[in-house]
Amino acid sequence: MKYTLRFISILYVLLLSVGLFSHVEIIPALLSTVKRDAWISVILAIFVLLYGYFCYTK
Repeated sequence: MKYTLRFISILYVLLLSVGLFSHVEIIPALLSTVKRDAWISVILAIFVLLYGYFCYTK
């Protein structure tokens, strides 16, 4: 049986690595920089995502 890497397998690995990098590197750096005000960035991100969603659906 011959095993080959398909495009979808490589894509899944890339997507998982982006999530891992975000979880391990970016979020702790954000929390250590802004300390108690980190919740503000979450609220701003929610507004940006909602705006993008409504622009995309209309």
